[in-house]
Amino acid sequence: MQNIQGTDTTLSVLNQSNYYVMLFVNDFSNYDDWHNKDFDTLLNKLNARHLPLFVVTSSKDKAVELLANQKNINILICDGTVIKTAARVNPTYLIMQMANIKGKYSYEDMDKLFEQVDTLPPNSNFEE
Repeated sequence: MQNIQGTDTTLSVLNQSNYYVMLFVNDFSNYDDWHNKDFDTLLNKLNARHLPLFVVTSSKDKAVELLANQKNINILICDGTVIKTAARVNPTYLIMQMANIKGKYSYEDMDKLFEQVDTLPPNSNFEE
């Protein structure tokens, strides 16, 4: 995984001790189906706990166009084959702690995602 500047961020992301959420988006063909009030609710829940959201995609230009101006969204670029392997549904949310998957949800299962996010402890390492 690389940030939009091209720096490899794989180890720094996967070695975080706090929980975080990754949204695997292979392409943005169904953007309007998942970028809605549920997405905003998730961002609010994560922000309240100081937990990051990483959007992992193979479509860098489209991700930057659609998401770069949104607060508290980190865009990471990854090969499409890796994304398709990790996430069978486009898009898929993964709740992570370090490199461990603690939950995996299709964008159609937001209620289940919300339930698990509501149980996550806040990030105690957060600095304002």
